[in-house]
Amino acid sequence: MSVTLDTITRRIADLSRGVSLSRIVGFSCNRAWIYAVFFNGLLAISPPSAFSPFLAPSSVSIFCLAFTLASFALAQAKSRKFLDWKGSVQVAAFCMIAGSALWITAAWSTSNNILLIVVCGLLTGLGSAILLMQWGRVFGSIPATTSNIESAISYLSAAVVFLLLSFLPLPASIVVIAILPLASIYYLFKQGTPLEAGAKTSQESVLVVMRDPFILKLLFGALLIGCSVGIANEFYFISKPTPSHEASAIQFFLAAALAPLIMLLVSVFSKRRDFGFAYRPTMALMIFGVIMIPFFAQSPQMTGWIVLVGYHCFDLMLWTLLADLSYRFHISPILSFGLGRGLLYFASGLGNLLGSVFRLQSGEGFDLATLSVASTILTLVLIVTYCFVLTEKDLFSYEGVEKVDKDGKPGSIMQACSQIADLYNLSPREEAVMRLLVKGRSINRIQEEIYVSKGTVNTHLHHIYQKLDIHTKQELLDLVEKGKRPDAKHSARETKGGNAKK
Repeated sequence: MSVTLDTITRRIADLSRGVSLSRIVGFSCNRAWIYAVFFNGLLAISPPSAFSPFLAPSSVSIFCLAFTLASFALAQAKSRKFLDWKGSVQVAAFCMIAGSALWITAAWSTSNNILLIVVCGLLTGLGSAILLMQWGRVFGSIPATTSNIESAISYLSAAVVFLLLSFLPLPASIVVIAILPLASIYYLFKQGTPLEAGAKTSQESVLVVMRDPFILKLLFGALLIGCSVGIANEFYFISKPTPSHEASAIQFFLAAALAPLIMLLVSVFSKRRDFGFAYRPTMALMIFGVIMIPFFAQSPQMTGWIVLVGYHCFDLMLWTLLADLSYRFHISPILSFGLGRGLLYFASGLGNLLGSVFRLQSGEGFDLATLSVASTILTLVLIVTYCFVLTEKDLFSYEGVEKVDKDGKPGSIMQACSQIADLYNLSPREEAVMRLLVKGRSINRIQEEIYVSKGTVNTHLHHIYQKLDIHTKQELLDLVEKGKRPDAKHSARETKGGNAKK
């Protein structure tokens, strides 16, 4: 047990290297504002019945957010100039604060003003899109391990802030909601302009996305999952009586906090990013939640909470995957986050809209037959997504990880590569090159798969051979083969020592 605790302690120490408190605080403020504006009952407003739910501020805002992110991705050159301009974050702050103020004004108004609803939705959507893209550029320029840890901690901190906001007196909540964007921008300025070192041009980034099946699967998966969860969440509102503001806040907090806790535990107890392992329980939660909808027709809070946990896990996983894609393959974060997050928000908004229409047309509520049909359709969509669109195998392949050997025994060659990379301090890109080389890929094939020049591949190989103190590919294969044995680290050290003596 002491060895296990010692291992965990060392792992936490390794993960904490390079972690920036200012990035965590700044991004937490951004996430907390999004939670407060979109989920806090303080800013809730009932749209005019004649236009419901199409002109709800939340609907206008989320679609504006999605289309703004997509516009950034489609016009990368102009978007980069705008985002590099320091005044862009000031524009974001003005839009977010002014939109929040108008949202509260509309909520307190005795008569619903359609123009006011549209304006506050547009302002909050535009401002949050600008600030979210700026943070995407920041996280897309840091190593994956650091990005994963900081993102999870930020999501967890934002959930805590949201819970506190929900129980603060009304005037205090309004003040904090206004301060959050300013605090986020303050810490964003401390990061400086994101370097996007080595980022491909707009045309090159688009070609990478269009040619890479994994990225296309990820985007399509986000579209299907976001729409399915958006529809499923609407069944929460069929409960009678409607849950209190405090109960809804606690339920949301538990879902929003549990997701990053799961991701943090995966990071601590695993030596890899393990998106594949995180994806499995994420999809299982969402599928189980929609399956149980008809069985909890009179009290859907539990099924809604289960689906919400799964959605938050996927939301966080998608954020870290987009950051990893930008960092590892030098794809512009403006493209990766613009398309990835834009599609997720668009799908979620569309799902909420469709669910609202069905709910309003049903009058008093859905009958059991309707709930059963909806549950079956949503379940099939999620299962098809998991089995055929964005599969667990796709995520393992993206990471270069094989769960078992071909003979079914644990301790695969790819796991040996991970051990060697940890032991000899290989960079993420060097580890990726080593994995492909061990798989038998040629230099030209490696160049195509990781989208770098032939000279860059040779440079990585030179660094790998230097760090491992070897000179040929056969020596690398021998070292990896020894790494598959239970005494992998001991064997690797012996090999290194033997080579040094020679």
